[in-house]
Amino acid sequence: MGAVHAVVGLGNLGAAVAERLASTGHEPLVLDRDPARAEALAEHGCRPADDLAQVAAEAGVVWVLVPDAAAAHDVLDGQDGLAARLPEGSLVVLNSTVGPDQARELAELCAGQGVDLVEAPVSGGADAAREGELLLLLGGSAEAVERAREVVAPVAREVVATGGSGTASVVKLANQHVLFAGLAALYEAAGLAAAAGVGEDVLLSALRAGTARSWAVETWGFYDRLSRDYDDRDVPDGHRPWVKDVAEVRELAAGLDVAVPTAAVVADHLATAIRRHAEDEDPGRTGDDDNPTGGHR
Repeated sequence: MGAVHAVVGLGNLGAAVAERLASTGHEPLVLDRDPARAEALAEHGCRPADDLAQVAAEAGVVWVLVPDAAAAHDVLDGQDGLAARLPEGSLVVLNSTVGPDQARELAELCAGQGVDLVEAPVSGGADAAREGELLLLLGGSAEAVERAREVVAPVAREVVATGGSGTASVVKLANQHVLFAGLAALYEAAGLAAAAGVGEDVLLSALRAGTARSWAVETWGFYDRLSRDYDDRDVPDGHRPWVKDVAEVRELAAGLDVAVPTAAVVADHLATAIRRHAEDEDPGRTGDDDNPTGGHR
């Protein structure tokens, strides 16, 4: 299967990517700050790594799926970081959502050590990763991006090359802006309908068939489940994508002097809406228990 793969960062998405790689013939090394997460993946055909030194010694391809840019720097930078330890010619696939300046900085850091870094933010979530149905956005040098296409194929339904380093992060943040703005409106619409006596199953049936259909409508309940999972794993609010990514959008827009007023509204209301709905045992449902998207359970 060529170079040994390693997955660093085993949250929902990282664990799913590791499982997918194992199911498609790889035996990836896996590493997380919580060793129990790596051990849990052993039964899926993954090999828990002791530390970054082992990853650098054995892997030629490293997937980085840590929560944010600071964590990515911890993994890649410094004397003990992977950039300085990986053999020349290795490939880093940076799936973490970071700002474009941070993506360029990390790519330059790796290039200085003879290591290719391709930023590869994803869209689709953990279930899509396990099925090989993710969208991957690839940003970097033309040569590195072409190399990465084959590497990411096991998890990808579609790959979009966005240009040089930093461009994939811009496209991912734009995607998140549209997604979370629509999701905030969807929670508002569900509350409006419930207050008027219309259940979520009825509302969602109409939205799925009408001009307001979207991924958020089709997968209604996804963020409720994700929020509860984050709660179970004590993930800080600031590391949750509807908080972190919206903040990244606003920071990017401010740096470019571009107005994104919707992002401010989302920042003020979406996290509360998700938490309230995720904790609601019966958020205005009227029935249709066979409909998997009819309610948040």
